[in-house]
Amino acid sequence: MAYLQPRKQVRLKAFDYCEARFYHVVVCVGGGHAILSKIELEKKSVGAGHLGSPKIKYTSLGEIIEKNIRYTNENLKDRKIVEWVIMPNHIHLIIKIVHPDEIGSPGWSTPTSLPKVVSALKSFIHKEATYKFFQRNYYERIIRNEKELNETRQYIQNNPVNWLTDFYFISK
Repeated sequence: MAYLQPRKQVRLKAFDYCEARFYHVVVCVGGGHAILSKIELEKKSVGAGHLGSPKIKYTSLGEIIEKNIRYTNENLKDRKIVEWVIMPNHIHLIIKIVHPDEIGSPGWSTPTSLPKVVSALKSFIHKEATYKFFQRNYYERIIRNEKELNETRQYIQNNPVNWLTDFYFISK
């Protein structure tokens, strides 16, 4: 019988993850398999030394992920996924936990928390995909201010370019 190793604690012990704020979350595919999307260069002529613009093509799993992100944003008021990118073997998300006063629901008895949001999103994705492919845990960073939010947005938007650049130099 196989036993799972105890999970490494990666969350801050004294932090309230129900706090209304932005969080940068990275969820990885188990084994690092590139099964969510493919990143290619757009078909156009580019100058010397330029890779061109990346184009992300989702696999069926990537389409399921995007569908669930859009569903979350359209139907759930206590959380918003304000930025995301679906990479070949991981996804980046900026998740905003919304304060009950912002949506006209003061006095929730059980406010949502970042772990609940990530768990629910992964659960819905896995249910639709009919199998689990994400790692058990995820990486998260508490976004502390507007500057860090903007830097994180820029990082997420540039991730496909960085993927291509890393791949280009590694494969040479």
